[in-house]
Amino acid sequence: MKRTLSSSSGSDLEEDHILTQIKEVKLKLDCNLYLYDAHVELISLTRQVGDIHEARKARSTMADIFPLSEKLWLEWIQDERTLSQDLSSLFERAVQDYISVPLWLEYVQFAVDNMSNDFEYPRAIYEKAIVAVGLHTSEGTLMWNSYREFENAIFVSLKEVQDSNPNDTDIASQVEIQYERIIKLFKRQLSIPLIGHEQAFIDYQAFLNLDLTEDSLPSYILATKRLEPMLLFEQQLSMQANEETYQNYVKFLLEQKEDSTVIDILYQRAIATFPLSTDLWTQYLSFLSSNFSSVKLVLLKGHEQAVRNCPWMPEFWISYCQTLERLLEPHDKIITTFERALSDNYTEGNSYFHVWRAYCDYFHRKASRKTSGEAELEDLRALFCRARIFLKTNFPKITDFIDSLNCYEASVEARFYDSISKARTLWNDVMTRHGNQCEYWLQYIELERNFGELSNCRKLFFMSINSVNDDPDKICSSFLQFEREQGTLESYLVAAKKCSAQLDRIKERRQKASEKTVNKRQQKYSKTEHRQTMYPKENTERDRSAKRRKMEVPSYVFFTEESSSKTKCSTGATVLVTEIKPHAMSKKKIDSKKLEVNEENTIFVSNLASDTDEDQLHKLFSQCGQVADVRLIKKFGGKFGTNVYAYVEFTTSEPTVEALKLDHTVLNSRAIYVSSCNADRQNKYNNKATVFVTNVAHDLSERDLEDIFKEVDQVKAVRLVRNKKGRSKGFAYIEYDTESSARAAVFQLNDREMAGKNIKVAISKPPASKELPVAQKKDPFTRDVHMKETNLPKASPRRALTLDAAKSATTSSDSDIAVTKKSNDEFRQMFLKH
Repeated sequence: MKRTLSSSSGSDLEEDHILTQIKEVKLKLDCNLYLYDAHVELISLTRQVGDIHEARKARSTMADIFPLSEKLWLEWIQDERTLSQDLSSLFERAVQDYISVPLWLEYVQFAVDNMSNDFEYPRAIYEKAIVAVGLHTSEGTLMWNSYREFENAIFVSLKEVQDSNPNDTDIASQVEIQYERIIKLFKRQLSIPLIGHEQAFIDYQAFLNLDLTEDSLPSYILATKRLEPMLLFEQQLSMQANEETYQNYVKFLLEQKEDSTVIDILYQRAIATFPLSTDLWTQYLSFLSSNFSSVKLVLLKGHEQAVRNCPWMPEFWISYCQTLERLLEPHDKIITTFERALSDNYTEGNSYFHVWRAYCDYFHRKASRKTSGEAELEDLRALFCRARIFLKTNFPKITDFIDSLNCYEASVEARFYDSISKARTLWNDVMTRHGNQCEYWLQYIELERNFGELSNCRKLFFMSINSVNDDPDKICSSFLQFEREQGTLESYLVAAKKCSAQLDRIKERRQKASEKTVNKRQQKYSKTEHRQTMYPKENTERDRSAKRRKMEVPSYVFFTEESSSKTKCSTGATVLVTEIKPHAMSKKKIDSKKLEVNEENTIFVSNLASDTDEDQLHKLFSQCGQVADVRLIKKFGGKFGTNVYAYVEFTTSEPTVEALKLDHTVLNSRAIYVSSCNADRQNKYNNKATVFVTNVAHDLSERDLEDIFKEVDQVKAVRLVRNKKGRSKGFAYIEYDTESSARAAVFQLNDREMAGKNIKVAISKPPASKELPVAQKKDPFTRDVHMKETNLPKASPRRALTLDAAKSATTSSDSDIAVTKKSNDEFRQMFLKH
């Protein structure tokens, strides 16, 4: 059934265009079903052409994957009213996603409209609504008032019937019951801290037709006292709802030992506002486990909401499955949940590994029960095999995943199922990759010692002392201790001789390696000395002084509006000679080796055009705050032309924050670089909380990117990489406050269309520093695997600027001028040193 387009929808040509868009969006979803915005767009397009059946199909598909917002549910319900009369199942589905008073009001109104002569059906829906949103501090009064109006309408109808039949005792009894029901409703509402309950107390007096005092209702006085400190938080949320306010609100209620149901409602309100905040979800699930551990419905609903909103979090899936197991839910339901958790939701192999390990934990506990049999053991073995195949296929470079599972399965086989042969096979596979590591050998030997044979332990020790190279002393010491406890004198002496010989060989190898290193250094020194003898440099003081005079260029020149002239030095480099005013010196004695700056109030500006003057910089940065001084520095005659940079000092430190936002602003046809003078504090980025965005349209700005990425969470910084002329290079870095927000951005925004191009979003992974120490190996049984594997693109470092090292050339004895590549901050630090 298709409805005719309205006049506002445009012509048939516009309808054809919309149908084409629908096909394009469907193709996107066929490639990636987890594009949230594509689902919303498809629903909107199908509604524009009036195809309600297609809209229903699109909504149903989206609701199976994502929780729908209040707006989407209300639109769906409104459209379905034209096609169906029974919307009960749709309403039940809608109120499960997020807490929503408007949705519940629609639901109870639907129940009232379709109650016929049965008051119990809408009354039951009202009671469910009161449980769900009746404790909503700011909006709960709306639901209570609606409930009372419904019951009061029934009461008025019964009174009219009683007035026409005064002798009917059944009607009189019903009127009395209804009267008491309304009184109970008032008392229930007045005992809850809700905004607007003062009016409810006035309505209560009017209903009773009595002038009551607050002392006559102690529960109302207590609710008023509980509400007073909450009003401050509610006022803050009404002005600007942010995650920090919600967290402070929850913390306050916990300190006040407020009722757990009130705190639960507050958590649901926070999650409805910030559904992608993994911190909020983590706190909420912990709260539920502590305060509703035996309330099955609340626990399962909270976990289901968590995994639907943040499916990329393996911790939530594992907690959900463990909760199902603790609540003795059916085996099939737990298996289904684990299989959902293993769907393609994660960007890192480590996440899959943790889910697989938890999956194996569940089967292990199930197989360890006294009632279990051989079938459960085979299921566990099959699951271990399936996990290994999955991880090996998808993450072949990270063998730690496989080795950890092998160690786990070997322990289970030996400890619980007396299958030492199977355990040995698994450990032998592990040792093919870790045969030189002491800890793996010790774990293998400990397993054999507890569940195998001592003779095999001795064999393993003999094999290990010839293989271990990371800690030979420890493996030899463990071998000797084993022989003290389990061996004879002869076996101890053999072990001691073997260990001593091996340690001597290792000591000899290390000594030879050390001598080889020393010899290489001596050879290198000899070659250098020979080269200097064959090709002597200018060694006389007179030659070095002449070279310095020839290459010398003034380190910096202060420009003023006074008369100036240009002259040439002996090298032909042009130097601008000016008269230095007192204010340009900032009333400080200028050291020729170091330029003093107030780092807190000053910014460093580089990549300036040669025709830039102080007035332009003063005008540009005055919009950020009051400028105290502008120090413009120009160097002429370098190998790469004129070098121009500046220091802009403000009267206070606050304007520097706004000034840094002008980085890459185009001035005189060049994109200037603005950085803080305190580089160590300014450029500490959290790569795990940063996403790398590629395939960015060249006409997009930082503001455009921020508008898109703040849909996930508050954006901390946007760094759109540009060239010297200020043109975008097509990639950017978006930094969030937390790692979870960055992962949410990858999940939600990857392949999003922006300005005609599909952007690619990945976690920023810059190349690791070669100077970092190698991490020590951990216990293969107890360690967590932290290695990561992903096919997402790596972040590209910012392109360094090629700078003229003219200053060092003036004091160097070499004939060539050194040219290095430095970053913007290193460039600034270089001038600070000189």
